[in-house]
Amino acid sequence: MNMTNEEKINEILTLFNIGNYSYKKVHNDKEDYDYDHVYTVTSGSDKYILKKTNKVELAVYNLNLDHFLKPKGSYIDGDDVYLLLPFYEGKSIYDLTRDILIMIIDALCDIQGRYWNASINGLDNFDYYYNRALDRKKYIEEEYLDIYDEFCELYKSIPRTLSNDDLLPFNVMTNNKEVIFIDWGEAGMLPYPLMLARLITTAKEDNYIFQIKEEDRKFAIDYYYEKLISKKGIPYEEYIKVFNYFMFHQYTEGMYVYYKYSDSKTDYTVDEYNRSKEGLSKLTSIICKNR
Repeated sequence: MNMTNEEKINEILTLFNIGNYSYKKVHNDKEDYDYDHVYTVTSGSDKYILKKTNKVELAVYNLNLDHFLKPKGSYIDGDDVYLLLPFYEGKSIYDLTRDILIMIIDALCDIQGRYWNASINGLDNFDYYYNRALDRKKYIEEEYLDIYDEFCELYKSIPRTLSNDDLLPFNVMTNNKEVIFIDWGEAGMLPYPLMLARLITTAKEDNYIFQIKEEDRKFAIDYYYEKLISKKGIPYEEYIKVFNYFMFHQYTEGMYVYYKYSDSKTDYTVDEYNRSKEGLSKLTSIICKNR
């Protein structure tokens, strides 16, 4: 007989032996929704986060990296993994100010520099992400296909390092002294520009959930080069060309969602499509000029 979700959570928490406890779903106050499979657990004066995730994220936590919470325990249940994490007294990031960008990029460079062109147990999943990038081509408008093909060639040829294929601003938390990364279930040994490109193209300057000023986006690209990429012997001009392709790829997401889920268009998907077109047009002009 299948357990209810409540029964399963109670079974897992009992295995962690934390004493009497209560739990509730973590709520995103800014966007007013509950996260799936993420719970705040209280036991006396102690607080934890219980998260249902996957073996990819467990492999990342097993590296015992700085800039990550240190799990109090983990439990593998088939393909699912339950992580018990200490509660972090901080806030998710929505506004990518320059000070925040510096902290994030410093932390990224620390991680990526350590695992540059390395091999990590449990993260030998490059083909999965590469094939996913290839599959997106089906939803890209024809005028952008040549550049997208060039991106796919770069994707498999440039240096790889430990990366999160879904580094959104709110997947970083801060207490204004440090940053902590969360939600790395989409991790792998992936092309080095991928994380920062996703982070800074997801945000924009005007009335949007994630905010960044254009001058701070440009600062982030140069600061990342200075802190890490220049030390890998990659010329600045080559780096900028490659980075533009990865920002181009990130801007295809709105187009991909718009066409893949065309039967259920919403105001949001239309807005994201228009934002996608704007970014792709800008990057197409830059890339073609620098070929």
